[in-house]
Amino acid sequence: MKFGISISNLGIYSDFDGLIALAQDAEEAGWDGIFPWDHILHKPRADLRVIDPWIALAAIASNTKEMMLGPMVTPLARRRPWKVAREAISLDHLSKGRLILGVGLGSVVRQDFKRFGEEIDNKIRGEKLDESLEILQGLWKGEPFSFSGKHYTIEEGTTFLPKPYGDKDRIPIWVGGGKWSWRMKPFRRAAKFDGVFPEFTDKKGYVVAKYFENVSEYIRQYRGNLEGFDFVTLGKAPRSKKRIKEYFESILESGRITWWVERVYSWKGDLEQIRKKVRKGPPDV
Repeated sequence: MKFGISISNLGIYSDFDGLIALAQDAEEAGWDGIFPWDHILHKPRADLRVIDPWIALAAIASNTKEMMLGPMVTPLARRRPWKVAREAISLDHLSKGRLILGVGLGSVVRQDFKRFGEEIDNKIRGEKLDESLEILQGLWKGEPFSFSGKHYTIEEGTTFLPKPYGDKDRIPIWVGGGKWSWRMKPFRRAAKFDGVFPEFTDKKGYVVAKYFENVSEYIRQYRGNLEGFDFVTLGKAPRSKKRIKEYFESILESGRITWWVERVYSWKGDLEQIRKKVRKGPPDV
């Protein structure tokens, strides 16, 4: 199992010097990935500091060497897919192939969508997400491509170069999902790609591993096998060593979770205090 940290692009994480230092601390301490939010506002506060997550990722990529990185998640319904295709390839080359693209509908609909006149209907946003994913894959192949959908159109002969780093056909994609009791469409969508990033936690924020058993079998129906497929969980680890061992026992026994992403943004304290905790490294399991 690999370990990453989830950070926001708001508040204390909006300081670029501090953010870069945090990423460097994380890499040196043995964390395998760093994944910032992609929000425009998130909360209706006039004093809220926000930075663009893609520029933040470029800064992180330029100052680290090994950690995986990517937005978790980018709501493609409020983005132009050809612009995302260009940005993603650029970041993939800048990081030398370390980008994982997290995608989803987007969760903060009032602030990130409605406030700016963006579409808020889940069905339409889902349609835009699916069309965008087709476009990304088509443009990343580096061959003449065209597309005619309900929401987007690309003229014949449109070619994007370079291809993703290492001449691979596409950049790895993780698809965000809701709780297991919600609609199954996100998991069917995820089955076409490289991983799923649901939020399977209880009211205290602790991961419920048994849900991954259900979703893995569901995804297997659509993929045929789970080879090379990531199951990513967002959670918070207990602080004491004894509780960590007990807590992760069921998670490791499930054999399904391939990435643990710690909610660093939920830790209390200023950025320097959070950096100190990050420097302790991933949970010792």
